[in-house]
Amino acid sequence: MRTTMAYYRRVGSVPPQRHTRHRRPDGGPYPEEPMGEEGLAAGCSLPYRRGVLSAVVDAGPGHAGPHPGRGPSR
Repeated sequence: MRTTMAYYRRVGSVPPQRHTRHRRPDGGPYPEEPMGEEGLAAGCSLPYRRGVLSAVVDAGPGHAGPHPGRGPSR
């Protein structure tokens, strides 16, 4: 049985192994963001970001009704 090795592309200053602590010049950590076409069930990429992409910057009133084009949830 033959196994294939994962291909990793290194661009810039990133750690040689995934899921290791990698610090910015100011001492803070670089956030990891797992990305894939099928979530984490298939092959995915692990880019390191300069900031947290999910940080809330602003919030306003939302839409209280059902999502357009979807039926009731069961």
